[in-house]
Amino acid sequence: MSQSTAATAMSLDGTKIILAAVHSELTEKERRKRNVVVSGLMESEGTDDVDSFCKLCETCLPIKPSAIRERCHRLGKKVPGKVRPLLVTLSNEKNASELFQCARLLRRSPDAAGIYINTDLTPAEALAAYQARERRRARRSAAATDLSVISRNGGAGTQSSQPDCSVDNSTTLSESFPVST
Repeated sequence: MSQSTAATAMSLDGTKIILAAVHSELTEKERRKRNVVVSGLMESEGTDDVDSFCKLCETCLPIKPSAIRERCHRLGKKVPGKVRPLLVTLSNEKNASELFQCARLLRRSPDAAGIYINTDLTPAEALAAYQARERRRARRSAAATDLSVISRNGGAGTQSSQPDCSVDNSTTLSESFPVST
């Protein structure tokens, strides 16, 4: 086998691995569309978690989604003093999207203080969301530093009116979508 044929074969194998990872990610994303993760909802011994979730929706939100009781469960190990998130699987994607749209109303309700409803993210989506939050924090921190320098200089200094549209290319596709072989 010639060197170029071997390189082409290796390239095709790499492409197949990446395509398999992308397909796996899309399948996982599709499966999670009916799920929501409820953080901060206290666990109680005498009450079923799904009943607690339904009561929260009835009292604090204008909708009452139908949950699939058999598919709802707490995530992670039980640790004293910590509240585990509740994974709720709803009957359809429409219920999940409506619930997520209404989730901000929980902020206004004193009965739901500290309770948040989020989408069920795949590991790759969670990593991308984390990296976006980190970039946002860094920009805010840099902006606060720039403002403090400007205020110390008595307003003298130049500020660019151009937004920062840089792209972070430090992670590769294979790092974002790990493949187990």
